[in-house]
Amino acid sequence: MDIPPAIGPIERIIARYDAAKALRDQWQSNMQDCYTYAIPDRDLFTATAAGQKKGAELFDSTAVAGVQEFASRIQSSICPPWRQWSKLVPGAGLPKQYRESDELSLYLEEQTDILFDYINHSNFALKSHEAFQDLAVGTGALTVELNEQQNGLVFDSVPPPQLGIEEGPTGMIETQFIDRCMKPVDIERLYPGAQLPEKWTKLKETKPAEKVDFCVASIFEPKRREYHLVVFSKTEKAVMYWRPLGETSPMIVFRWLSLPGETWGRGPVMAALPDIKTVNKVVEFTLRGAALGLSPPFTAVNDGVLNPYTVQVAPDAIIPVMSNDQANPTLRQLVVDSRPDLTQIVLEDLRRNIKRHLLNDTRRQEGPIQSATEILVEQRDFVQLSGSGFGRVQTEFIERVLGRCVALLRSIGKMADFKVDGREVTLKHLSPLARAQDQEELLSLQTAMASIAPFGPEAVMLAFKTDKIGEWIAKKAGVDASVLRTDGERDQMQKQLAAAAAAAQQQGAPATA
Repeated sequence: MDIPPAIGPIERIIARYDAAKALRDQWQSNMQDCYTYAIPDRDLFTATAAGQKKGAELFDSTAVAGVQEFASRIQSSICPPWRQWSKLVPGAGLPKQYRESDELSLYLEEQTDILFDYINHSNFALKSHEAFQDLAVGTGALTVELNEQQNGLVFDSVPPPQLGIEEGPTGMIETQFIDRCMKPVDIERLYPGAQLPEKWTKLKETKPAEKVDFCVASIFEPKRREYHLVVFSKTEKAVMYWRPLGETSPMIVFRWLSLPGETWGRGPVMAALPDIKTVNKVVEFTLRGAALGLSPPFTAVNDGVLNPYTVQVAPDAIIPVMSNDQANPTLRQLVVDSRPDLTQIVLEDLRRNIKRHLLNDTRRQEGPIQSATEILVEQRDFVQLSGSGFGRVQTEFIERVLGRCVALLRSIGKMADFKVDGREVTLKHLSPLARAQDQEELLSLQTAMASIAPFGPEAVMLAFKTDKIGEWIAKKAGVDASVLRTDGERDQMQKQLAAAAAAAQQQGAPATA
């Protein structure tokens, strides 16, 4: 199959794939420990089989439960299911009259409703939660494509053992490789028109259930700033499928923290790994000590009557001995000394550190219902704790996912022909975490107005555009534009109020001679 010279030939693609895989292998040991102790169900670094038992070497579930809470909290704070967590608004590149146009804002509100209707009716909530679990280790990945009927969206999470990535000169992930394994007939179904190697074509007839390994790549072409989807086989050295993708990539890779010179991300599990391993080992030793206390070993004297190699210590068993003299017993229980109180103190501190790394709520879990102020304080604290991780997820995940969804829905005629590029149309985030930041601005306005209020209403009106404050507060609170009055409606209402005030003044005025 012919592919553009800018991304080919196949030998060059395979070389880039090998380099990305070698980079992933450098992280394998570290990431495998993270998955073994914190996310055993998604550990695919070792050879696995369906139904295989995982996590048998775990003795403490603090990290396992913490990762689930981390993923759920990130999801509920950034992209809560069945809610609009962002909206389309006029971009900064438009003229001022368009940016402030009520008609354009209402039109983009309608487009936002269409966008999230398709997202909420897809499997986004399920697959994004899986990707956020990988994010706890450092790097998550999600694919966004049209479904098989070409009338909706479908998402899939990609675990790191199946992922290869390339970083561009600006630090953003530009090219991705995904290892896949499926039956040849499914490849043709997933990629219509794919040209399979002759060997794989024969498998459809001789061994229809046998699966083959291949790779799916989203390659960025910097000159035209476009992505290309390439499906190829390294073993057969053949490109089976190619198509241009435009300005958006179906593979969204995002990281929690990226250090200079490192392509793969580092997450809270990686930071807490020493504590996680220590807790696991302490609990293991504690359980062994408890087992020795519940069923202690014995020492026996081989005195010709008792054979310590054949005797069995069990309930209701009779052990023949020469004498039961307490001064010199033939069979004696081994004294085991343990300090469970000291162990509990050590575990409590370590578990608290693990939960703090995973952004778990370490405050009270019981008690009366929290007030709105308490919830606002928690959201503000979470913004401060998440730090740069939240900003990176917004940039590398939220904006790319929504940009890709808009491009796909536009390609099937479900949305208008515009781009979410920050110039024509941009995003206003409405997630609980983003609103927590807006609450800070609302609090600042409230404090400033309260400071000026003692000087009288005239001072407040001189300092603030009081006629604009209501609209500003409503927008910061994420109120739908359809329930807000337009500029024309506000002007008309001000005229009506002024006329009513003038009429009332005339009626109350004394009659003149």
